[in-house]
Amino acid sequence: MNNSIQYKFIKIDLTQFSPEWDRYDSENQSVGIETNFNFSFNKAEGVLRCITSLHFIQEDQVFLNTELQTFYEISKESIEDLVSENVLTIPKILLCQFASLAYGSYRGVLYMKTINTPLSNLILPPMYLNEVIKDDMKIQL
Repeated sequence: MNNSIQYKFIKIDLTQFSPEWDRYDSENQSVGIETNFNFSFNKAEGVLRCITSLHFIQEDQVFLNTELQTFYEISKESIEDLVSENVLTIPKILLCQFASLAYGSYRGVLYMKTINTPLSNLILPPMYLNEVIKDDMKIQL
């Protein structure tokens, strides 16, 4: 396999941003965050989608539900390099790269969506994605 996978970031969609203002206490600094990353691959277009869902929680209540979808077009040559025995394997390290780009993009979205609101003081902590994403993604062709 070639170590240089060629791709481009082609699209970002904020598909959910739902604050529940009455559930958030800006004086309470205790905030939990549930984070999920899901991946899918469009074989016909060579596009990988990373869905990043973050749920902000305070006092066992979700006060902000969010979902950000990022899309990456992988070059045809790189896809060929990732195929063996009719299985496309997207390595964990590449999934971590895509998730990292999505998470970083999410920081900007959170900043822009919360300017001049009670949520503007939210902190999105660093995430060690190599500990979150455990396996390669395998797609039967």
